[in-house]
Amino acid sequence: MKFTAALLTLAGLASAADVANSNAKSFADLGDGTYTVPIVNGTLHYAGATRHLGDGNATAAALAARDADQMPGKCVPQFPTRKTVCRTRDIRRADYLRAYSQFLQWIETGPDDGWVERGSCKSVVAGLAVVSACSKAGKQPTCVDEVAEAMREIDEYCAEEAGGDIKIRRWAKIYSRHNVRDGDGLGRLLEEADGEDADEGGHEDFEEEDPKVDQKTE
Repeated sequence: MKFTAALLTLAGLASAADVANSNAKSFADLGDGTYTVPIVNGTLHYAGATRHLGDGNATAAALAARDADQMPGKCVPQFPTRKTVCRTRDIRRADYLRAYSQFLQWIETGPDDGWVERGSCKSVVAGLAVVSACSKAGKQPTCVDEVAEAMREIDEYCAEEAGGDIKIRRWAKIYSRHNVRDGDGLGRLLEEADGEDADEGGHEDFEEEDPKVDQKTE
């Protein structure tokens, strides 16, 4: 019952969205695009992902009609204590930069104004790379400068070619970039981000179940 309710709630998040691939088992099966992926029982439910059509092409009239208070847009990033998690599998930098650019575009012009619904990830897939924001708690905003700061920290503490995650336990929220085969790690990390007392800060390594799968270089 809980499983069905979660899928029905998330399926209607955007007016211009379609179920992407009812047989999908990873981001690799979804292909390039912007998605809302439900998290069910601590696991990303790819088969229930919705693809947002017309990404980044909201009309001027639709943008003008939005409530400015509901558009996170730009902000001053002020993370509470968080943990930087480095993935063992590298990402293709060129693909990541495309996904990152499209994620920022979704925040500013997408159909849901940069908000991530409870129990879901908003994910942009480009080639072999994915950029995501996930929420375990309530509906949460994202903003351009917050995403930029999260990606900068992964560059600094991991490497520019590395996948990684910024786990913000107090907000029950994660920012992430990773290989298309490694999305399942988001569910596991989000289970630890329970919205209670903040994590001790720091840096840890996160090993994929099979870090050699689909490893490619430019």
